[in-house]
Amino acid sequence: MSDLQSPYAGPHWMGLELSAGSLNGVVGVVEYPPAFDVVDEPDKQSTFTVRRFVEPDLPAIKELDRQALSPDDQYSDEMYERFGAEDYRTLIAVSTGGEIAGYALLDFGTDPVRLRSLAVHPSHRRTGCGSELMRASLLDLSRTVDLFVEPENADAIRLYERFGFSFAGNMGEMPSRKRMLRCDANGATATIRHARPDEVEAVVRLHHLVRATSMPYLPVLHTVQEGIVFFAETVFRECDVLLAERESAIVGYLAYRDGWLDHLYIHPEYQGKGLGAALIERAMDAKDALHLWVFQRNARAIKFYERLGFRLLRTTDGRDNEEHEPDALYYWSRS
Repeated sequence: MSDLQSPYAGPHWMGLELSAGSLNGVVGVVEYPPAFDVVDEPDKQSTFTVRRFVEPDLPAIKELDRQALSPDDQYSDEMYERFGAEDYRTLIAVSTGGEIAGYALLDFGTDPVRLRSLAVHPSHRRTGCGSELMRASLLDLSRTVDLFVEPENADAIRLYERFGFSFAGNMGEMPSRKRMLRCDANGATATIRHARPDEVEAVVRLHHLVRATSMPYLPVLHTVQEGIVFFAETVFRECDVLLAERESAIVGYLAYRDGWLDHLYIHPEYQGKGLGAALIERAMDAKDALHLWVFQRNARAIKFYERLGFRLLRTTDGRDNEEHEPDALYYWSRS
């Protein structure tokens, strides 16, 4: 939600419509590339029909898995037989040529709902197929959903983050993979707590996601790995870092220290629901005065801070910040 600027001397860190249709038949037909895809923008145009699984699809799905997945990730015959079960939702993406390009498998027999598979045939990758399957899978779904992803699968992680998933504890399951969670954003109450040192990566990924979606005008100056090093060595050591957590998913964070509020970021799906205020009020309770930097183009954040009692001290042309983006210095005090 915010682009709070850090006054450190080092790196300057800142903070298609789909037709609903019936899930018993065709879910939607979408022309690509859709405007939604920012990270995974398709390389070529394709059109897909997304529909529910039917039994004759099974041989093509098995062949797709042989092409797309490692042997360890392929299902047993017993599992494949469950694709049409009542507590599973299996969606198929069909190309204009009639080929099954990908599929998504959701398990409604677990709590939360689990996205067990999102597989796309190699010849249909970077065509928007994965994004469209995600849209159709989550359509009208109000329940919390989780999934497990390989840590090195950066493209998949970015895709899931775009659809509202955040890193969460894996509860002892699949220790070699990372668990991600997408909470129901309705009535977005959250637990506010202090961050642990092992949560640096989750905080940095949230930081990057919010910048890309809420402040797309900012240049991308650092990688996630660079961010992890900076946050571990500087932010987590010099600041109090608070997290907003829902159902073990990190949906917001704030970093503050004596006299300064350095970072405040809320997941895009949870903005405007009071989480930013809940975090910043903790800092205001702990300190008598706070300064913060905000980009002038971030009008929504400026209104938010002014509503909480911050007042403008000065503006700059941005020459002193890493992004070279005009900014403004705000100040709040208890007196």
